Amino acid sequence: MKHYEVLAGKYAPEGENTRIYRKGEIVASNRNLVKDFGPLNFREVHPSPTAPAAAPSNEEEPIIAPPPAGNTAPKAPAAAGALGEDVTVDFELAASAELKVFKKGPNFFVTNPDDVTKALNKHPLKLKEVDGFLEKLLKKS
Repeated sequence: MKHYEVLAGKYAPEGENTRIYRKGEIVASNRNLVKDFGPLNFREVHPSPTAPAAAPSNEEEPIIAPPPAGNTAPKAPAAAGALGEDVTVDFELAASAELKVFKKGPNFFVTNPDDVTKALNKHPLKLKEVDGFLEKLLKKS
């Protein structure tokens, strides 16, 4: 397994892992992310076996790795419902605007915190569309 630093944008690995990796974070992957997504998006890093990777701000940040394949331990989602798992923490704009973001499979839904059963987006959003939808929604307010 190799380790890659996210250089631009966000990365959500396929499969059971619902973690979204942001710029500066380290991803452990069996895929060659530099080859698959390009050197402008990822760079291979070689973490020290004795110390965690250092963040650019000189603060220590642990290596973030997806769960091992075949891990069947149940996850404890913040709030799982009809729209999926609450992933608001991964979207600063939503959290600061007091909105909720849920992920169900590859789809994302934005809701008001008072009614998490009704999505504000008419169609399911993909990861790359969520921030743009939030920006447009907040401009209307």
